[in-house]
Amino acid sequence: RVGIANELSAGIYGGNLGATAGTWAKINNSARLYHNTVAPAYGAEWDAGQIAMVAFDADAGKIWYGVDGVWDESGNPATAANPSQSSVTGTDFFFATTSGSGTLTYVANFGQDSSFAGNKSSQGNQDGNDIGDFYYTPPSGFLALCTKNLPDVAVVPSENFNTVFYSGNGGTQSITGVGFQPDFIWKKARNEVRNHYITDAVRGVQKTLSSNTSDAEDSSTSYVTAFGSDGWSMGATSAFNKSSINYAAWNWKANGSGSNNTDGDVTSVASANVDAGFSIVTYTGNGNNIDVGHGLSKAPDIVIVKERNSSGSWYANVKNIPGQSGGTDMVGVLNHHYAFDGMNVGQWYFGSQAPTSSVFRVQNKDDAGANGSTYVAYCFHSVDGYSKIGSYKGNGSTNGTFVYTGFRPAWVMVKRADAITHWQIHDIKRSLYNPSDHGLLANTNDTDAVTSVYDMDITSNGFKLRATHAGQNANNGKYIYIAFAETPFKYSNAR
Repeated sequence: RVGIANELSAGIYGGNLGATAGTWAKINNSARLYHNTVAPAYGAEWDAGQIAMVAFDADAGKIWYGVDGVWDESGNPATAANPSQSSVTGTDFFFATTSGSGTLTYVANFGQDSSFAGNKSSQGNQDGNDIGDFYYTPPSGFLALCTKNLPDVAVVPSENFNTVFYSGNGGTQSITGVGFQPDFIWKKARNEVRNHYITDAVRGVQKTLSSNTSDAEDSSTSYVTAFGSDGWSMGATSAFNKSSINYAAWNWKANGSGSNNTDGDVTSVASANVDAGFSIVTYTGNGNNIDVGHGLSKAPDIVIVKERNSSGSWYANVKNIPGQSGGTDMVGVLNHHYAFDGMNVGQWYFGSQAPTSSVFRVQNKDDAGANGSTYVAYCFHSVDGYSKIGSYKGNGSTNGTFVYTGFRPAWVMVKRADAITHWQIHDIKRSLYNPSDHGLLANTNDTDAVTSVYDMDITSNGFKLRATHAGQNANNGKYIYIAFAETPFKYSNAR
């Protein structure tokens, strides 16, 4: 069996390719297709030593097969009227794979070697970008599977996210080296028990919130005093400028102080970096269930909401937690380490409507939409080559789950969805080499812990768990993650 599998499909490991709804294959025995246990006759058989050809169009959701230079059923993939093997569904990450019975050896060529490891005479055919080494010429429009054929990214990671370190001096100081004006600054002392502090350009200078407490917004003239083109300035505050204390600051670019947005039921203020899929939104509840404009061009994958003028928990509306009850959109508590409760998005804080390309819904609740209460929301959606909000399933092994992001991550936050665990933050500035073993926790004031229980490898195109800690990689545990890129996969190397 030769074909493809959807990463999130159950039962694809150690099973028969094609036996599930998320796998597609051709079986050489009697020349059959195989998908979700259905196996109609199709095309020609192949035998030992022959070249099985596969062409996949993820955008169209089609897969084609052939053997020794001839496409099955006269179905040249480059021909508009060609027959298709079957429709491929789902928008998740796919990978090429095989299965079979008995003792089998497969030699694959994705464009790197038309000799098939010396088993054939090289032919040297290339794709339409003059890339690759194929035995037969690929159909027009189909490319070798390699990073060189990946498109250039629209968003340069270093222009939209960066981590900087600084040491407190107990007085006034300006921090530079961010590389852009940071509209969202998240600071944490590394070597002293101290709260996290979050400042943004929409709420304005001298206003902070702490991800590890439910406290209302705090204001002080000693907090951030100005946003600069390459950093920020601050006063003599013990909160995040205490003498001799080392700090990490994570910085995101939005779009300055924002502007009025009337897409929803109330007028919000949204500072939206549309290309990078990030917006900062403030709004006032009116005692009704309301839609709030977020300023982005796509539906957010995660919306994090905090009441400003009163004590209240942080709530996160998160997309795609496989296997949770109540639907795919979940509500969870950020500043406590509770499990995501598995409620449908319509049951409590975020209403029955999932976020759209223009608004997100909040209910008339104290912590999300109460009459007269003020709120801030941080909205993110995934952007190819720059950011990824997704989910994975742990395996409880030091040879842990690999999570594909499509870039080398600079920052990763992980939270278990089905159990009580912390929100764990990794970044490449605190851990300079693999494994990444520094773990700051977004929901506690703990210091920067260096321990193997947080081990994670940062790779050229994602991250791989290297420990069995319940907060990252319990067997069958379900997790969400948020990641931002250091380098797009097209240009990245392993650490």
